[in-house]
Amino acid sequence: MKCDGVGKALEAHEQYHKTTCVRAGYRAYLAMHGADRAQEEAEAYGAQIAVLKAEIARALKKNCPYKAGGKSLAITWSGTICSLEKPFDVTGTAPQVTFPMKFVPTSAVNGTVTFHTQVPGASIEGGGTYTIEGSAPTSSRSR
Repeated sequence: MKCDGVGKALEAHEQYHKTTCVRAGYRAYLAMHGADRAQEEAEAYGAQIAVLKAEIARALKKNCPYKAGGKSLAITWSGTICSLEKPFDVTGTAPQVTFPMKFVPTSAVNGTVTFHTQVPGASIEGGGTYTIEGSAPTSSRSR
């Protein structure tokens, strides 16, 4: 299976080596101390990982057509959803608190939601039902 994103990531890794070599000069690059070579290799992997993360985000955006968002009192929430018929997570935030929200569909337009978070001195949890508003999905997507 062809995966252009992996190829781009490998190219970024090797380009990092090439740029470092050109900047230092071939002889100096070849004579690099082992610790410096290990550091340079770790930085090349960092460049590779950055490209992989960008490619994964691009693929998720392409394959996850739904966006969730809203506000209730001081809590705002947002997330990307790949399927309305499979469990998904959305992140809720309030001043100094993050609420991981877990949605479990019972159909393509409704289901249950729960959240749980810890703050110093307290545990906050709750849940209920949800209904998706807006354009109804025209077809189900499966993976």
